[in-house]
Amino acid sequence: MKYVKIDETRNWVPRFLEKNSIVRMVGVYVFDETARTHCCEATPSYWLEFIETQPEGGPEDEDARAAMYEDILQNEDVSDNNSHYAHCADIHVRYCDIIEIGDLDGCEDMEEAREYAQANSL
Repeated sequence: MKYVKIDETRNWVPRFLEKNSIVRMVGVYVFDETARTHCCEATPSYWLEFIETQPEGGPEDEDARAAMYEDILQNEDVSDNNSHYAHCADIHVRYCDIIEIGDLDGCEDMEEAREYAQANSL
């Protein structure tokens, strides 16, 4: 099992980013490198299971920071599901704005990887 961090800043409203002094929004996902799916095409894909959004930067004021996180959580709740498929090649060549890829050693399946990632800061 692995995790991947993807720059998703372009998916956020610029005014929200500016208001909160956010430099970059990072989506954190876990995936099983051994499970490849062909979504009606020859190119295999991984299922990326969404964990959280991590803002880089943000307001220094504690109350403003709490409000920013509340807005982020509300946006995640509005989205039906942030999990999605991504081409394996895009992940391996770090093509799609990938910031970091790492191993989740000791995790045997997706559920265990998701629980580990949600309980620990990646």
